[in-house]
Order: sequence, then structure tokens, then C-alpha cells
Amino acid sequence: MSKEVTVAGRSVMLRTSFKGKEFGKLPGLLPAAVRAIGPEEDIFGIVPVLCMVIESWQWEAPVDDPSSYEEFEVLSELRPLAMAVMDHLGEMILPNPP
Repeated sequence: MSKEVTVAGRSVMLRTSFKGKEFGKLPGLLPAAVRAIGPEEDIFGIVPVLCMVIESWQWEAPVDDPSSYEEFEVLSELRPLAMAVMDHLGEMILPNPP
């Protein structure tokens, strides 16, 4: 099962389930992902998380290849994609925030 979001006018399917081993990698990847969308803006730090969470999209490049993200326009494609993935993860991990 997947969740569909729209980024830069394109459909992006986000994974809604992970096997234990895959999900176990996520905590180690999150600090760089948070920095990627925070004030430090090391935007490419989120690419490993994007490769893990994005199931499919309407771009030509493969979703699981880190080099695919290098050609994205940062402000209109990559950053909104990163924000959508982090929002999705937040909803999955903390479905009812305090």
C-alpha cells in the first residue's frame, strides 16, 4: 500500500510499510534528513531517506538511485519532495502528535 502526494505537479507514491530490517535503518538516516530541511540546508543529506521511502514517481529517473536527485531543481522539486517525505514519516511514526 502507498500514499500518493503531488510534488511539482507530479504524482509521487510513498511507501506506507517497511520490513523490520529496512525500518531499522531509518533512525540512523534521520539526523541528516532533518538537517537537510532545517536551517543548515544540506539538502542532499535527505537523499538516502528519499530512496527508501519513495516507491514511484512521474520523473524518468529511478527512485532508488541517489544520482537521480542531483538533477532536480532544489527549490521547486527537491525541497518540496523532502518536505513531503518528512511529513509522511512524521505521520507514520507519530500518528497523533501531542
